Amino acid sequence: MNTRIQHARKVLNLTQDAFAKRLGTVQNTITGYESGRRKPSNAVITSMCREFGINEEWLRTGEGSMFDENATFNLNDFARQHDASEDELELLKIYFEMDPKIRKEFIDHFKNHFGVLDETKEPENE
Repeated sequence: MNTRIQHARKVLNLTQDAFAKRLGTVQNTITGYESGRRKPSNAVITSMCREFGINEEWLRTGEGSMFDENATFNLNDFARQHDASEDELELLKIYFEMDPKIRKEFIDHFKNHFGVLDETKEPENE
């Protein structure tokens, strides 16, 4: 199980510290799980699966797919897990209430303004 915990964490692109914080524990605990020196309790396994959408059968046995195909994504939960402020939550709500064409223009402007460009596009001169 230790290698599956590490693999899932890396697929989720999380450091041991970030993974631990989301589980309400510390980095050394995750190090122990990943090295095989510590075995997570059933409660911790359930928490990992719930928090990250990991398929419990896969985590315990290696059988099946890594992620629970029935897991749902909740934007409010995601934002709160990333310490979003009330202003950021309000911005997200406003964004998703915009017309899709305006949202696309917003994204294009954001990418150009902050240097996150599609590799196939040439930068616009400002």
